[in-house]
Amino acid sequence: MFRSAFTSTFKSRFANLTRQGSRQTRGYARRLGADDSIAEAEWRSQLYSWKTLGLCTIPLIAFGLGTWQVQRLQWKLALLDEVNDKMHRSPIAFPLRVTESEIERNEYRRVIVHGHFDYAHEMLVGPRLYEGEPGFIVVTPLVREDGSKVLVNRGWIKRELRDPKTRPESQPEGAVTLVAFVRKAPGKNRFTPEPKPESNEWYNIDVEQMAKHAA
Repeated sequence: MFRSAFTSTFKSRFANLTRQGSRQTRGYARRLGADDSIAEAEWRSQLYSWKTLGLCTIPLIAFGLGTWQVQRLQWKLALLDEVNDKMHRSPIAFPLRVTESEIERNEYRRVIVHGHFDYAHEMLVGPRLYEGEPGFIVVTPLVREDGSKVLVNRGWIKRELRDPKTRPESQPEGAVTLVAFVRKAPGKNRFTPEPKPESNEWYNIDVEQMAKHAA
């Protein structure tokens, strides 16, 4: 009797505890679920924020690059207009004494130069390809009336015309008058080999070295 009453009482209390525990567990689970939902919502919000920021950055970068390209195009067009204007001006007499600033200011201008060619110091720069064919750029000093010299880029020749004897028409004797364009010395490529003046081997137009050779 005592045992059954105790058992009955225990079961009743256990059932009450179980029901309360179930309600508490369900409440805890609901709170857990709510907390997880909030955390997930915050994470997704941050993720979307970063994605949105990234998407917003792309148009800004694209706009910046586009603006830079437009500015560069305008600069190139202005430079071409300036070069075209200089090339179509009337030629001027090339002064006997020229500074680097004058050369830079008058680049692409046509000038008139008088003198005679110094073929003994003619230089071939190359090899240079023209329309797929190997050849050389001919650079010949022009001696002016005061004895000063000007390096004249006379253009490209085929490799088989390297020997001056094979192109006598390119070596006029006596005084000549040239109408030529003023050009600055081209920049030197760090991969270009050093010239060998003693064997007349030139790999680029090196004005300083060529001037020493021509002197």
